[in-house]
Amino acid sequence: MTRNEIVKLAAKLLLEIQDISGREKISINEETVPIGDLLGFDSLSGVEFAAMVDAEVNIGDVGNLCASQDGTRALSVGEIADRILEATSKKRKKS
Repeated sequence: MTRNEIVKLAAKLLLEIQDISGREKISINEETVPIGDLLGFDSLSGVEFAAMVDAEVNIGDVGNLCASQDGTRALSVGEIADRILEATSKKRKKS
């Protein structure tokens, strides 16, 4: 998958989570930061999002995709896409 395809996938899955949860849906783009920009998006939503991403692209357990590795900063959709690309690249190298 290309980075652009992953950005689109992430946006689609984030909108699904908002819809399933009955929360307001907003336009999501590469600059959107789910933690903070999406109403009610919390750590449980982040776990749900990671599981949905794994089901689509088989990245395995990479932790919280919506926060930096050290857990100090919320990531944008573009940064999340970069982490997914990195995880898929590592997984391919192991195969």
